[in-house]
Amino acid sequence: MTQTADAAETSLSNPDFESGDLSGWTITGTAFTGAVTDDPGWGWGCCFNQQGSYHLWGFAAGGDAATGTATSEPFTLTGTGMVSALVSGGRNENDLYAALTTLDGTILHKATGTDDEAYRRVTWDAREHLGEQLRVTVVDKATGGWGHINLDDVRVGTDPAPDPAQRGLAAHWDFSEGKGTTTREKVSQAADPISYVFNDAQYKPDSDPLWRPKDEADGVLSGALLFDGYSTWVTRAAAQTQLPTDGLTVEAWVAPRAFEWGDEGKPSAVVNQHDKAAKRGFSLGVGRHGRWQFGIGTGDAWHEVTVPKQAALAAGEWAHLSAVFAPGEGAIRLFLNGEQVAQTTVPTGARLAKADVPLIIGRHNQPAIINGTFAVNMFNGLIDEVKIHNSALTPASVTAGHQKDVQTFAGGTTPKARMEMDRSRYDGDRYRPGYHFTAPNHWMNEPHAPIQYKGKYHLFYQHNSHGPYWHNIAWGHAVSEDLVHWRDLPVALAPTEDSVAPDGVWSGDAAYDENGVPVLLFTAGNDSRRPNQATGLARPVDPDDSDLVEWKMHPTLVTSQTADLNVGAGRKVRFGDFRDPFVWKEGDTWFQLMGSGIQTTDGKDVGGTALLYTSKNLTDWTYSGPPDDR
Repeated sequence: MTQTADAAETSLSNPDFESGDLSGWTITGTAFTGAVTDDPGWGWGCCFNQQGSYHLWGFAAGGDAATGTATSEPFTLTGTGMVSALVSGGRNENDLYAALTTLDGTILHKATGTDDEAYRRVTWDAREHLGEQLRVTVVDKATGGWGHINLDDVRVGTDPAPDPAQRGLAAHWDFSEGKGTTTREKVSQAADPISYVFNDAQYKPDSDPLWRPKDEADGVLSGALLFDGYSTWVTRAAAQTQLPTDGLTVEAWVAPRAFEWGDEGKPSAVVNQHDKAAKRGFSLGVGRHGRWQFGIGTGDAWHEVTVPKQAALAAGEWAHLSAVFAPGEGAIRLFLNGEQVAQTTVPTGARLAKADVPLIIGRHNQPAIINGTFAVNMFNGLIDEVKIHNSALTPASVTAGHQKDVQTFAGGTTPKARMEMDRSRYDGDRYRPGYHFTAPNHWMNEPHAPIQYKGKYHLFYQHNSHGPYWHNIAWGHAVSEDLVHWRDLPVALAPTEDSVAPDGVWSGDAAYDENGVPVLLFTAGNDSRRPNQATGLARPVDPDDSDLVEWKMHPTLVTSQTADLNVGAGRKVRFGDFRDPFVWKEGDTWFQLMGSGIQTTDGKDVGGTALLYTSKNLTDWTYSGPPDDR
């Protein structure tokens, strides 16, 4: 039965125990007598993350063995019709719970703990009971391990009514703002800050992070946020999002612009809240060459799974990632575009151990630092539709969710990932070169391989797509018709798995083949070899394209250093230094100079030289010795 209250009876006193006692609550048994405390942690761990100072800790008075109830005074449900509370403690739906009830004790909604002392907010939709008198009751009938429950901050009629689209979600960022330095998380409606280098610029006017223009044809991916690879990330305080411990699903749409080298073996984080060393939290990220992974910490172990090579991400293309932690089924499963691509086992009793660190989108919780300044292990590209579900979704649900997103795209086709580097982000920068060529964004060194083809001049250069520092080098590319005005083109060559250059595409040169088509010769970086430097060759995919946008590496190296090269009496090569080819043609023969260090036969460095090779076809080269140095 329900009873309608008078207006004078609508307030709920002491809903958050800030009186320091149980005023306004009726107690039975011993479980909650003397249980109001201002302790921030439980002695053997941290933290409750209570609201304000005081809260009701069911273990404080009688431990796990005590039983009893705590019942609020009656209140009238007004406002939005939502009732919420912070709940934690043991997980036992039958004997250990907080409940919203009618005055005669009929349970309308209830929630148990998650075998975790850290509070999470539970929200009950009671709109059908607006104007009625209700109560909140905390019940402890459990006596074994985790036989206690905790409560804090009961809210009546103030939380917003749920968006049906957010049902079952702990958090959802859709990056729909299109401007500004914050993004609103859809479940809590909290605005989370976006870090970006030019939010507070020093030598140019302030400017917003790199929002993508909205386009209805892009469906749910309209208006994504571009993460620049070194200065863009979203932060949420550790306690602000309450994560389930007994199963969750993390998903995101991502379009990587390039892949990091993977310093310290850490991935470029898409979304994470983890401390791997402490075996706590979760992390979804992208490793070298697009091999993405998911890890979760249970306190006693870190469980991680990486997708196989065939499920690696492609640079420049949207992909939908879903990671499911399903301890009830003893599994972690990874899904790419709605299809399962990897799985690992976990103990069926495993539970997420929360990490007391911020939840971050786009940046690793513990990134490697290079040059004493720049954090790496950061995502470079577009991120959208980040969701954390309160449960382990079934494979069918993951597939259905992906298909639902695809149906929002024009023609059911995944949209193009628009993330070209835009020079306008530096508008007004007093130190930006206005005449001399520089990269559109981020790092540039050693312009090389200038060549003319079909009336256009081509310039290549050493380029780091991830930030303004030397690291993870690829070949940038620009074209001009007058050597003054340059047009940026996509990266010509990038470190690629299973290529001759998995770890770097370093300096080189250009030449013309026997048909007058340009070829690129470059220093191929491969850290699994010694030396890790050799000469690779690349050809344009479409020689009729005057922009020469797309290039393909030859499958094998064309020159490699050997330790026994003849460099003159009493000398030997410094094995391990072999780079920067320069190539030209005379008659029917191509010549290649390759830089190398020189030592005496007893190992004393005496400088460097240029090793000379010759070829009749650009792929098969013969060593001819160092140039005559007389």
